Amino acid sequence: MSIAAAPSISKLATGIDGFDRLSGGGVPEGRTTLLVGGPGTGKTVFALNTLANRLRDAGESGIFVTFEEDADTLIANAASFGWTLSSGGAAEGGPGIFVLDAKLNPDVAQSGDFDLNGLIGALTALKERTGARLIVLDSIDWLLAMLDSGAARRRELLRLRQWLRQEGATALLTAKTDQPLEGDAESALAYLPYMTECVVVLHHEVSRRVARRWIRLLKYRGAAHNSNASPLLIRSGGIMVIADKVDMGWPASTERVSSGIERLDTMLNGGYYRSSTVLVSGAPGTAKSTLGGAFVDAACRRGERALFYSFDEPAAQIARNLRSVNIDLGAHVDSGLLSILASRASANSMEEQFAALRDAVELHKPQAVVIDPISAIGKINEETESSAIIVQMLDYMKARGITVLATALLHPLHRDTEGTQYHISTIADTWMDVSFRIAKGERNRALTIVKSRGMAHSNQVRELVLSSRGLTLADVYASGGDVLMGTARMEHEAEDRVHEALQQAEHTHRRKELENLEQRLALQLQMLQAEISQARNERERILLEEDIRRKERSDARTHVRMMRRADDTGARETETQS
Repeated sequence: MSIAAAPSISKLATGIDGFDRLSGGGVPEGRTTLLVGGPGTGKTVFALNTLANRLRDAGESGIFVTFEEDADTLIANAASFGWTLSSGGAAEGGPGIFVLDAKLNPDVAQSGDFDLNGLIGALTALKERTGARLIVLDSIDWLLAMLDSGAARRRELLRLRQWLRQEGATALLTAKTDQPLEGDAESALAYLPYMTECVVVLHHEVSRRVARRWIRLLKYRGAAHNSNASPLLIRSGGIMVIADKVDMGWPASTERVSSGIERLDTMLNGGYYRSSTVLVSGAPGTAKSTLGGAFVDAACRRGERALFYSFDEPAAQIARNLRSVNIDLGAHVDSGLLSILASRASANSMEEQFAALRDAVELHKPQAVVIDPISAIGKINEETESSAIIVQMLDYMKARGITVLATALLHPLHRDTEGTQYHISTIADTWMDVSFRIAKGERNRALTIVKSRGMAHSNQVRELVLSSRGLTLADVYASGGDVLMGTARMEHEAEDRVHEALQQAEHTHRRKELENLEQRLALQLQMLQAEISQARNERERILLEEDIRRKERSDARTHVRMMRRADDTGARETETQS
């Protein structure tokens, strides 16, 4: 027996970047959503932005009912965002956003003869003429405050809600409050959160002299949603919500891209993975920015677009400084492949910094990005909040296939370790640390690869050498367990060369001595062999002579016996007779 999936409610996309991801698709369609918050939190802008997006994306008309602000002022304010509103309540040649000025005369409210019948009638007529599906009631708290009792407020709210449902309209209600919604039961807003299907809370605060806005889904009937507070920005194009809900389904590339330093590529077994996040940590002055410059220089040399985003130095200064190490970024800027942008981290909130970086990425469309230093983003924020924004920033790049090299200072409380602030190192795919080694009155830079996910990499410490010819990595000198760099390395290398030269000279001298000895012995051997040959010949001559003498004696005896044969016979006979 299968279990049927629970039906999901229909949602109307607001088109606001980030909010639709937080809400799982937008506001509930055909229902009422309450936008509540203090002054300056962005309630009206959010509602106008939603109307403008529905008109742009779906060609749908909308109605904006204002209870507090003049229609002319509202239209002018909307125009500053690029949104066109129409007053007078009549369609002018097609769909649009129509403003209904419903400000009340205070004398009418004070008389006690006040209800929403007139408003509902006007809305009905305008909706029929325009075909609007989305209706905004701005500053409804001001309208409710005109009613003199809680019972009257409940009655009129129920009447308005019933009309909206009968019309099948999606409604956005905005209301001002600096107090918790669970306040006095007789307040103008006491019943609104309970009578609406979705409640969105907007908040504005100033921390360390920097203003920040937040948005949170307090309630959403019939739908799963993210209830965490998320940063909200009001920008020239409207509302931007930085949602922490990220789809991590991006592909993992196996393509390698160069770091810009040949020997570093060798240490990384071919370079960085494309679309990976590379972290370079270290103290000030350890050449982190220079490594970033080498990276974007290599990208531009491959014909790729690149972005260098600095929180420390202006663009002209970056280009000038890198020329001292034979990296000419100016040529890439002139070609249009490279964009160098600079911003003081302390001038804006981290959300605005993220938004500015996103704008730069959307405009330039780079394949390689340097953020220098990424640790500057959280200077005016809490560490946990900064970490969340940085993670979203890096995920945004990775999802678009961008290779990011981010520099970071060491953690201010743990400078003696390799930890970084905001835990950036935990999300980096490749982490390199650059440090100073001080010896014999000089500082030298040491580079090591702390980690590099998914690839074989060197575990050696290398000296990072900067010169007018460029960047290179020198082999360090290990002596007695110590790693020597700079002058100490060169001195020991010189001593090694002298020692090697002396050894070579000694070996050459010894070799020549042995060669001479070999020649003398060979000569002696030759003489001995001649003597041996002479002795052998003499011995053979003597043996031959002895053989000849023996043969001659034998022949002589044989001859004598033959001459004495008779005597020998007589002698034998005599012996026989005897």
